[in-house]
Amino acid sequence: MFISDIWELPEYDEAIPPEDYDGYTQMIEESNNKFAFQLGKLIIEKEFNLESIYKGIKDQYGNYAKKNNIAAFNCDRLFYNPKI
Repeated sequence: MFISDIWELPEYDEAIPPEDYDGYTQMIEESNNKFAFQLGKLIIEKEFNLESIYKGIKDQYGNYAKKNNIAAFNCDRLFYNPKI
């Protein structure tokens, strides 16, 4: 499960009370924007080679995740299944 909306925060940390959700809005938006931008760029660069896209997003989004806890949570849940 990715955190891409404020109401998904309980998946990240169920101890966060709803009154504190606003403090995470910017972090979630930045994470979404970074992921979408990097994925779009990789799709074009890697010509839909799924394994290359996966490795690129894990590397690029993973670097960003070092400074964004929501991105770190999401990045930990990325996986590649070549059988799909």
